[in-house]
Amino acid sequence: MLVALNLLAACCVLLAFVMVPEDRWDRDALDGAGIGALLGMGVAVATAALTVLPVALRWLGRRWFAAPAALFVLAAARYAWVSQVYDPW
Repeated sequence: MLVALNLLAACCVLLAFVMVPEDRWDRDALDGAGIGALLGMGVAVATAALTVLPVALRWLGRRWFAAPAALFVLAAARYAWVSQVYDPW
């Protein structure tokens, strides 16, 4: 389940990076990049929250937090960049 959620978050973040707006007027690409980044952050947080119990019980190692953390940072960086450069909202 954690692997599937990590893959889902990775797909959302990939969507955020693939959607490259032409300019401020390209609302569809701006919305796609923003929504992809927000969904990626949300899924990454949910994955990290679901990882807490198995790590606390030592069923999994702490390295399982690396993927959701990296995906969250990438999604947050993409969202911040789109918000600052294009000022879409």
